[in-house]
Amino acid sequence: MKILSRTSFFLISLLYYAVIQVNHSNLFGQEVSIYSPDGIELVYVDVPEDEKKISSSFYIGKFEITQTQWRAIMGNNPSNFKNENNPVENVNWNDAQNFLARLNERTGKNYRLPTEAEWVFAARADTIAGFCAGGCRFSGSDDIDEVAWFKGNSGGRTQPVGSKLPNELGIYDMSGNVWEWCEDDKDNNRVIRGGSWNSEARFCSVNYKYSYGPENRSFIIGFRVVLPIVE
Repeated sequence: MKILSRTSFFLISLLYYAVIQVNHSNLFGQEVSIYSPDGIELVYVDVPEDEKKISSSFYIGKFEITQTQWRAIMGNNPSNFKNENNPVENVNWNDAQNFLARLNERTGKNYRLPTEAEWVFAARADTIAGFCAGGCRFSGSDDIDEVAWFKGNSGGRTQPVGSKLPNELGIYDMSGNVWEWCEDDKDNNRVIRGGSWNSEARFCSVNYKYSYGPENRSFIIGFRVVLPIVE
């Protein structure tokens, strides 16, 4: 019988415990609201009423889903670059949906992938006055080395989540590390955003979009989750 590691046991235990909500400052001294149900840290994204593309405020993953989190729900690790604190990859859009279905069954919540509009809004940190003139090229900076693992600095593989600077909202790796699945479809494919460890800098821009077949797996694609706010 396989014995769970201490890390995996701890994460599984977290899935059954109480929600914690705290306010703290990110690395830029700005207050960030962190909601931590089910062992997944989420960041509150405040959407103004006049925003036409997004219906309401939401919580989004502070980090990309890690291999530890995937294993706790799915019981395996499909990733090419094995490291428990690295983002899970080599999962297609359908795999991500299966993860979310099991997560929701276990927690009684309604986690899902971000819509493209939600992803872009959170990546640009539109709710906070940016500190890049005219808006940051990458999520959190005009200097890609500060905020992203990409082809120029990744060493040819994924890296642990949260090991670069966050954006203004306190969200990590929205540029680089792994492309992230979105809920939206485009010409029978699914939208991916953010670029990856194997991308040139221009593909990690918050403005760059691409799409990929929902059945296709790649070690450059992972995902993060959204938890809608139920009023």
